[in-house]
Amino acid sequence: MALLEQRKTQEALARFRSAVELDPADAVSHDCIGGILAGEGPTAAAIGEFQRAIEIDPDYYPAHYHLALSYDGTGRTAEAIEEYQQALRLKPDLVEARYALSAACWKLGDVDGSISLLQEIVAANPQSWHARYNLGVELWQRYRKPGKLPEKTDLDEAILQLRVAAQQQPEQPKIYLALGQVLAETLDPSGALEILRKAADLAPRDPTYCYNVGEALRMKGDFEGAEAELRKALQLDPHQAPARRSLGLVLRQKGDLQAAAVELRLAASQLPEDAEVRDKLGAVLLGLNDLSGAIDELRRAVRLDPHFFEARLTLARALERAGQGEAAQKEREEAQRIETLYRARGRAVVLLQAAADHLRAGDTAKALAELREATTLSPDFAEAHWQLAASLWQSSGDLAEIIKELHTALELDPDHARAHYQLGLARTKQGMTGLAKAEFSRALELAPSLCDARRALAEMADADRDWPKAIAEYQKYVAWRPNDDAAQKALSMAEENLKRK
Repeated sequence: MALLEQRKTQEALARFRSAVELDPADAVSHDCIGGILAGEGPTAAAIGEFQRAIEIDPDYYPAHYHLALSYDGTGRTAEAIEEYQQALRLKPDLVEARYALSAACWKLGDVDGSISLLQEIVAANPQSWHARYNLGVELWQRYRKPGKLPEKTDLDEAILQLRVAAQQQPEQPKIYLALGQVLAETLDPSGALEILRKAADLAPRDPTYCYNVGEALRMKGDFEGAEAELRKALQLDPHQAPARRSLGLVLRQKGDLQAAAVELRLAASQLPEDAEVRDKLGAVLLGLNDLSGAIDELRRAVRLDPHFFEARLTLARALERAGQGEAAQKEREEAQRIETLYRARGRAVVLLQAAADHLRAGDTAKALAELREATTLSPDFAEAHWQLAASLWQSSGDLAEIIKELHTALELDPDHARAHYQLGLARTKQGMTGLAKAEFSRALELAPSLCDARRALAEMADADRDWPKAIAEYQKYVAWRPNDDAAQKALSMAEENLKRK
């Protein structure tokens, strides 16, 4: 240990290996050997040492944490989460594990779990600007997540957390960058621009910051200022594709179509999967009367995004000017169909927001009517079907209708964790225990933070007298909810029952 403190890792490694030769059941030395090996990059040998330490002493929390880090470093996210949970069960105040578990949940797609962990970290460590920064960014990303009902509270809290982080760490440009981007989301271009300039001043050689200032100026209508910033970004990094795309848009807005076409062609070569840049290039080429070039680019845009109705409308104009009237009409009709669906989705989102307000006010009947209208308007909107099913469940609605809506939601979005959990509850009510377990397990694969699903599995295992399974599930549950005395008691009883078995 002394050699480790002196950073004489190879000498320390030799001593630790001597220690385990003398005492193969020395969990601490196995863990330290793993740590030294992992310092050179996560390896099978390091993982093996951590696993051996846990075999010797299952309650040695550092080995669980270190094994989780190694799993995380090798892309084994689900296994990493299992070990982070074990570390937190044994040491609930291990902030590093809670932070790492948050990042792993985000990587897995459990956005709610990641955010709740960061909120806990910030509450316990208010001076942690790193946690506040990550929390602000993740709240903003959840607000913007496609297919989900946006919550304005997420946006408000994101701004608050980023402002506090900036006060705590005023020389950190990435905080100002994130805050500026969030403020732009609130349609505050002046406020966003001021913050983004602050970020750029702190990182004058980073093209990303110049690009964001240029984009803010473009959105504000200051095309001269935007062009200057975007060209500066491209001088710093000619491969800064978003800056190249924005410069093309600025030049188009200034009326210099030839120069805009040059920039947008370069942007398209750097962003081959970007439908928007193809659409803008097609529109510029159409303005230059390059009909074949415009049609080619617009067709590429539509192939990349078949629901891009604006690109279809521009393509229809190009085809019409090229004398292809029948093809133009087909594109126009398809654009109209897609736009109708888009408007219906927008109306459905408004109905979901209204339904949420009515549920909070206790007007269930009105909420259900709005949710049913939303599913009729936008039948492919998974969130609407899920919200309807959840509201029906809360109001003791018809079980058959609940299951039907949940199946529809899952057909549209197979990775909707809460819909799997709700379906598990419905199957439990039907007495279909096996199907219920499968749904709860799938929900937890997608969102390890769904504690109610974990508790349900633990209680089912308890009822089946499957003590090892009950213990495993209760252990994971208390990692998330260490203050749940009833769960802690149930875990102890399951452990006692296993001993007596």
